[in-house]
Amino acid sequence: MNKNSNDDEQEYTICSLADVFRVEFKSNFDSMPKIFRGQADFAWGALPSLYRHLDFRLPFNLKHRHGIEAILIGKFFSRAEPYLGAHRRNFLRDRMLAQHYGVPTRLLDWSQNPLIALYFAVEDDRYDCDGALFCGLASANWTGAVEKAREEDVLCVDFVSLIPPSLDTRITAQTAILTVQNQTMPDNRFVHMEDYEFPKKTDYVKKIRIPRAAKSQIYQELQSIGITRWSIYPSIQGVGEGVNNEFRRVWGYTTF
Repeated sequence: MNKNSNDDEQEYTICSLADVFRVEFKSNFDSMPKIFRGQADFAWGALPSLYRHLDFRLPFNLKHRHGIEAILIGKFFSRAEPYLGAHRRNFLRDRMLAQHYGVPTRLLDWSQNPLIALYFAVEDDRYDCDGALFCGLASANWTGAVEKAREEDVLCVDFVSLIPPSLDTRITAQTAILTVQNQTMPDNRFVHMEDYEFPKKTDYVKKIRIPRAAKSQIYQELQSIGITRWSIYPSIQGVGEGVNNEFRRVWGYTTF
């Protein structure tokens, strides 16, 4: 593990599994539960999918993006109804379910387990670049308020964590957590969570570098302790994807 000092900021680099447990995620609030997210490319910021990849000719503000989200949620439920069965609908539950099945929303996926988050950062060896592990702390937790939260309630918070309903075994296996963020700059640009200055001093998101050269070793170490594609996605699909990963890594081929 390397630590670079720059005034009060410290950049940590994870080069092995052991380094995860040496990183000082936040010394002042060690008793508070952390959340973790892994991304394959260090250049990517922590940002919900709704706030990415939209045409820059369109209005770039929260109101516009949330209008698009409402349209996507409506399309999802109108088409998915035959497959969903009984489902209690409200503002947050709708977005949790849609997010789970790949619809862009204002929610961001995290895990309570840093090793699972680390897996997502190193799994895909086609990304020939440094990866990132994010560590966050959201002091506001709405676990008990999901059923009654309204949109106006959600818009009043900068950063809040939610435990999603157990839609399938993947939620439990990944110890999943979702967060909501509403941060923008005065010019309406969206802010990567690691760059945002949270009003609450207990809230933070830190970004930790995983060098490209260390990804393969970390991946093998995770495999050796049972953090695999099929343990994170406990299903026939997860088993198949795991075999495909092994095939690609050993023989250097891709199946798509």
